[in-house]
Amino acid sequence: MEEKLRHLLNFLISLLCLVNYLMGCLLMFLAVPTNTKISI
Repeated sequence: MEEKLRHLLNFLISLLCLVNYLMGCLLMFLAVPTNTKISI
């Protein structure tokens, strides 16, 4: 049972890292057009 829990925890952590990475990429992607609009 503990082994299953550890696998689940590892899965959740990796999923959280992936979501965090995707959100960061999305924020950078969205920040580029707004920055160019402001500079213009």
